[in-house]
Amino acid sequence: MSTITSRPRRASAVRVPNEPQAAGAPAAPSAEVAAISESPPVAPTADEPSSSAPAVGEAAVGEAALLRSLHLTRVGRIPCFFEAEASPEARADRPLAAAEHAAELQRRVADSKSRKLSALAGRVLRRTGRAAESFKGAPRPTASYHSEADQVSVLRTDWSPRAAQVAVDWSPPEMKFELTLGADVVFSGFLPPHVMWNGRVLDATGDWEEVMWLSEPEADYLELEIRLGEVRLQRQILLCRRDGWLYVGDDVHAPASGDLETRLRLPTADDVRFVPYEETRDGVLHAARHRLAVVPASLPEWRAERSPGELVGDAGRLELRRSAAGVRSLNSSLFLNFHPRRSRREITWRRLTVGENLRLVGPDEAVGYRLQAGREHWLVYRSLTDWANRTLLGINLQTAFLFARFSAEGRSEPLIELEG
Repeated sequence: MSTITSRPRRASAVRVPNEPQAAGAPAAPSAEVAAISESPPVAPTADEPSSSAPAVGEAAVGEAALLRSLHLTRVGRIPCFFEAEASPEARADRPLAAAEHAAELQRRVADSKSRKLSALAGRVLRRTGRAAESFKGAPRPTASYHSEADQVSVLRTDWSPRAAQVAVDWSPPEMKFELTLGADVVFSGFLPPHVMWNGRVLDATGDWEEVMWLSEPEADYLELEIRLGEVRLQRQILLCRRDGWLYVGDDVHAPASGDLETRLRLPTADDVRFVPYEETRDGVLHAARHRLAVVPASLPEWRAERSPGELVGDAGRLELRRSAAGVRSLNSSLFLNFHPRRSRREITWRRLTVGENLRLVGPDEAVGYRLQAGREHWLVYRSLTDWANRTLLGINLQTAFLFARFSAEGRSEPLIELEG
């Protein structure tokens, strides 16, 4: 079943029907889980409190905290945000840190006496699930996690050993962000808001607030908002399970027309390098065992075309820069494809024309993109204003956000669609 939380200022989501539960989802502890309870005991430590747990006693609080810890664990049994939070000694000895983290989870699972958490621990610590391409429904138990109270979200494709996992801690304005592909860490660190309005760098004057969380069989979607004085920054993060797309986008909304500039800075891991193409503005991220195609869709594809923006990779980060003069809103969109087959194909994209009432819509009102890898096509639409009836590629839209796949017959199949 899908999970949706939203604030009144945003409309509800248009849902894609859920697929049946994947065969083989555990309903009771397996032999693997029995092995967990037989592990050597570890000195007990108190469970940390969690404001998202129901107020029905310490057992419920401890179970909610344990559920959070299980979901915030990488494929290699390392806790998420390890590079940002661990001590230098722990970072220097990762195998020991992984063993200690797994042992602590095992102890807490055994103490909880919860069949649900025992089954989940078997998936987390041994990664017995199937890859996303092998099923049409979302993985069960759900691979994703979201807590508005704790301000943390995990977008994950599946429970397999090569799963893609995005973890976001949005409790600080700087935002902790990481992407792992199997055991490879691609991004890990801070993803702070960076906006300039009329030549002035804006500081955060509030905290991140949830606009939308949506978990569907095809994708997970998170949208957040933060205040920078009079300016609002909305950040969208989308992870497509089977198509292998990660989308990170920033929308800046000013109270009046002016000069806007935004920089989307993704913190790359130490062994990750970005290689740009010579003639086009996209490139490739190389990790130890993975390759990611990087597409800055909000920029022109060809370098021969002038552009008020660029995509650069240096000093431990991948940065998309965008600027525009005399606008009230600005969209900055970055797409990364990590699918083993699609990421090696040539990817092209086009910025599309959006129409409304027989007029062309400006890029500070709505944007549309078409992505292509081989014979496969995807359509993206984002509205930067309130509700409006618009057209894109002959498709009538009344939505705030759309990410769709084109079928072999040329029909658009929404993976995620949000009402305006």
